[in-house]
Amino acid sequence: MEIALPRDNDLLTMHALGEAALLCQLPAPASLMQQQRIWALVEQAAQWPFVQEVLPGMNNLTLIFDAGRGDIADYELRVRKAWPRNKTVLPGRYTGRSVLM
Repeated sequence: MEIALPRDNDLLTMHALGEAALLCQLPAPASLMQQQRIWALVEQAAQWPFVQEVLPGMNNLTLIFDAGRGDIADYELRVRKAWPRNKTVLPGRYTGRSVLM
């Protein structure tokens, strides 16, 4: 399933990766502003129930969750709701697990 979310001339698409993972990605080219929005979404998603890991990439993130306890449609909805409000530009630097403020 693919969900397109237009926002400020960007398009976030989501693709199920099996039953327990969701890939969320933006089109190229990469920009710092887009990457900062990805990092902010990583921080939010890490707090969601049953999320086991959130893997940021360049212009994308992969959400891995417990398929026995979480539903991919629920995570798609959470991303859809979080993304348009996710205008936060995080100060600090990204360390691979969190953003240091």
